[in-house]
Amino acid sequence: MEVVISRMRYLSSQKKERDENSSLRIVGLGASLANAREVAEWMGVPSKSIFNFSPKVRPTPLEIYFQSFDQNNFSSQLMAMAKP
Repeated sequence: MEVVISRMRYLSSQKKERDENSSLRIVGLGASLANAREVAEWMGVPSKSIFNFSPKVRPTPLEIYFQSFDQNNFSSQLMAMAKP
């Protein structure tokens, strides 16, 4: 996401140098984003344009799982993470 947004902002700034009437609109949608305000600030979004909904209004409840891998070396960890 960072690469795409950074590249689009760069292209937008280059286009604005040539044509002052040009603009770029980025619409971002995410299923779960804990730091939506930080991401929006980094993207240059004004605070009045941020819509962050509570998990309570989701039509499908969000389920969070933590999974740990108790492997000693790196290759064993990768193999353990690849298993379904």
